[in-house]
Amino acid sequence: MFKNYLKTIFRRAVRDRLNTSINLFGLSVAIASCLIIFLFVDNELNYDRFHKDADKIYRITTHETTENGTIRNFANSFLPYAPLLESQFSSIAKTARLLPQSVSVSDDKKLNVFQEPRFFYADPTFLEVFSFPLIQGDRATALEAPDNILITKSVAKKYFGENEALGKVLHVEQDYTFKVAGILADLPEQSSLKFDFIVPMAAAEAIWGPWIADPNRTWYYPPVYSFAKLNTQVAVEEATQYVKSVEKQFLPDHVADKRSHSLQNVTDVHFSSLENELQPSIDRNVLYLFIAVGIVILLVAAFNFVNLFLTKIVLHLKTLGIRKVLGADNGSIGKHLLLESLAFLFASLVLAFIWGALFLPGFNLLMKTQLNLLSVFKNGVILYLCGLLLLISVLVSFAPLMVISKYRLMAFLKGRGTSLFRGKKSSYIQSALLVFQFVVAVTLIISTVIMQSQMHYIRDKNLGIQQDQVLVVPVRDAAIQNRFSAVKNQILRLNGVKEVSAISNFPWEKGFYDFETTVNSNGQVTKANANTLLVEESIMNTLDMTLVKGRGFSKEYGTDSTMAYVMNEAAALKFGIEDLENVKLAMKGISSSTTKEGRLIGIVKNFHIQSLHDKIQPLILTVSPESYFLDNILIQLSGADISSTISEVEAQLKAYAPGRPFEYFFLDEAFEQLYEREVLISALFQYFSIIAIVIACLGLLGITAFTATQRLNEIGIRKVLGSSVVGIVNLLTSGFIKLVLIAIVIAIPIGWWMMTKWLEGFAYKTTISWWVFVLAGSTALTIAFITVGWQSLKAATTNPVEVLRNE
Repeated sequence: MFKNYLKTIFRRAVRDRLNTSINLFGLSVAIASCLIIFLFVDNELNYDRFHKDADKIYRITTHETTENGTIRNFANSFLPYAPLLESQFSSIAKTARLLPQSVSVSDDKKLNVFQEPRFFYADPTFLEVFSFPLIQGDRATALEAPDNILITKSVAKKYFGENEALGKVLHVEQDYTFKVAGILADLPEQSSLKFDFIVPMAAAEAIWGPWIADPNRTWYYPPVYSFAKLNTQVAVEEATQYVKSVEKQFLPDHVADKRSHSLQNVTDVHFSSLENELQPSIDRNVLYLFIAVGIVILLVAAFNFVNLFLTKIVLHLKTLGIRKVLGADNGSIGKHLLLESLAFLFASLVLAFIWGALFLPGFNLLMKTQLNLLSVFKNGVILYLCGLLLLISVLVSFAPLMVISKYRLMAFLKGRGTSLFRGKKSSYIQSALLVFQFVVAVTLIISTVIMQSQMHYIRDKNLGIQQDQVLVVPVRDAAIQNRFSAVKNQILRLNGVKEVSAISNFPWEKGFYDFETTVNSNGQVTKANANTLLVEESIMNTLDMTLVKGRGFSKEYGTDSTMAYVMNEAAALKFGIEDLENVKLAMKGISSSTTKEGRLIGIVKNFHIQSLHDKIQPLILTVSPESYFLDNILIQLSGADISSTISEVEAQLKAYAPGRPFEYFFLDEAFEQLYEREVLISALFQYFSIIAIVIACLGLLGITAFTATQRLNEIGIRKVLGSSVVGIVNLLTSGFIKLVLIAIVIAIPIGWWMMTKWLEGFAYKTTISWWVFVLAGSTALTIAFITVGWQSLKAATTNPVEVLRNE
């Protein structure tokens, strides 16, 4: 019996090739999309959960209140805080601090030298707090000696090849020697901590200087990433109360006045968007949105399946009637329908894995992930998916069975049973399913167009500074910083170099410097912690900043290096400055010896040096009083042979620091990286929009073909009576086009609302124009018309003699 069922199902599938192809293609592509989306979401949601007792590990975050009451939230804390908290909070078992630094590392013979950005100083308790696997070495003592170093397996191969790395020597910053005391397994992809080297925190005293071990001097710099592992699983609210009580009692007054701290579970770090995050994060809401998109695409395909499965039953009602005459009961018919739907769903699932295997490598490349299709069998994704498909199968099998069981056999045997599935109620259901499909398709098109519009807005927006052909060379060596004037003059002599300057840092690296500043404007005194960039005199020419008032820095004015300030329009507005007369500034902490006192010499037009997610902040520029602040050389290029110019710049810098690896990047590329996640999400929405509208149109094609087949006799009679092809095409298409128009009307407010919410994450954003909705609607309408029109035209040009000869 089972074998006969399968033969019948196969014959029907071959006979109705259009219906079969639409079902298999639509469902398989939808299932493949769901598999990839669910794999991606599962991968993201499991970040940092591989650590033992991950629910007890917390990151210590910092909250600083500015003068205007704004609270800035930082992912980092500072060196003295974690030991203080551990000493006063009994529920903390261990704390571990991490201090990142980009350093040069060479092998024992100093032959291979690399600049390593993922170098961390860590407390000896690091391996007690975290569960990173140690392949070789003693976990208990690996970080005890100040000259020990831990490296990952890949780094061991990079520096020592296939030779034994344990016990070998590595040189850091040329002058500091470390012995390999342990080798860690390569970090899991799902780790929010990405490092290649770990050395004891005690080593920072030798490399940074003895000042870093003084708790009184490290409450503001350098920023560290502190983690606490609790003895027991304490509620976050309870832990926060302990933290607050410790701060009230033990924090120095100058720190407690403006700063507070909180605990963030390590499994939430990957979804955190605080300032100074170590790694790019992702919003949980984006993941939930992807889940919704995956489910909706699957529902679109499932509705296609339901619609087309019911049309297939209509075409075989006589066969069902004959089977009932021959003794088949409802149970037997139900089993057959269930088996047929399951067979289609199983075939779609198999085909989906083939699609997944084809498309997953491209997805991994796009999203920079390492997803494996076989993971669906490990993490339960396949069980949820199979359960959903089984539910669909049961519904599409027993819904028609309930209808069939209510009517007499003769209705089916005489060919009148089709009316049971073409009544108003059935028509409403079919129409609702089609409307839903196109609502989804149009909404995704609207979302894609607006996302692309925002990306174009970001790329085309005038940032207020020169970003094209600006080469940025990070400076890691004091030999270059201490002789910057000589270095600058050498680079300026090169062909293809227009301007050269230097800047302390970019905000996306470690935020702004935040110095206590007093502004005296015509006797009106304002004190504030001011965002500050420390620069070299030529900064304004190099970045083509626009002066609004006054002048820029110049070596022609001898006092500019010690007594001059420039601020942007936002800072001038904040301090109430309308002209430059009698405006004096005093900045504390900028130099270890004295307060830097000077006057305001210029105001520049606001410029973007952060992501467009953030509003332009008040900013003060001043010439760096110390050479060690100049961490980035900026070179504005003018020639066409950029690669040759870069090689010449490298040669010049190598003359001053021969043992230092040469690094560089372009400023425009750095800005583009700030929106990497948004670009990827926009691309994914584009692909999913295409998938959704293709599946919706395939369903529309199938329903149109069925409708045309059912109305062939009517079409034949109309043609005999003189109806034109255009009139018949209009007859067949008008109903479907109305449904698509209804879907467009419903989709427009949904798409507008979704994109308005998404754009709220940008301080500077595109406007949602009317043409977006016209474009989305006309696209859907055109594709739907082509789909319906083609099938309708095919039916309208059928010879009426062929249709009516048997009537």
